[in-house]
Amino acid sequence: MAKPIGTLGTIETLTIGGYVFTNISGLIVLASRGGTNGNCTLRKTNPPGSAGYAVTSGKTLTIYAISMMSNAAMTNSLLYADNDVGLDTATSFTNPVYFGSGSATAVTAFVVPTSQTGINGPLQFAPVFSVPATKYPAIVTNTGNTNLVTAYGYEA
Repeated sequence: MAKPIGTLGTIETLTIGGYVFTNISGLIVLASRGGTNGNCTLRKTNPPGSAGYAVTSGKTLTIYAISMMSNAAMTNSLLYADNDVGLDTATSFTNPVYFGSGSATAVTAFVVPTSQTGINGPLQFAPVFSVPATKYPAIVTNTGNTNLVTAYGYEA
């Protein structure tokens, strides 16, 4: 069923990173911005969250796509942890679990090259990353550049 989008009308599907989202009303959209310090817990966008998003107890959040924009080349890792570190902090993640080859020091899972910065972005990826109940999905950036990361998924 189409979901109203402001005064623009309705949409049936949304495609990000090649993944087609068909259940728009059940879609969870999380976002974060980073910069100098690099550690960022994702926050719910609708309604806006003032704290990091914790996956609902008894459910798993599957992130199917992410988009990234930056003012300069950057590298990011997607992860989940036991704690909410805030936005753009040096606070350490507790028991972090990284997607793919990412880590706190070798941030290589998602790269925005110089050719895709600023008005040339956003870059989109389809990671398929499962975040267990009560964990906090997050991003770590090791480049010190200002960025915006948005993650899209469903809880089940």
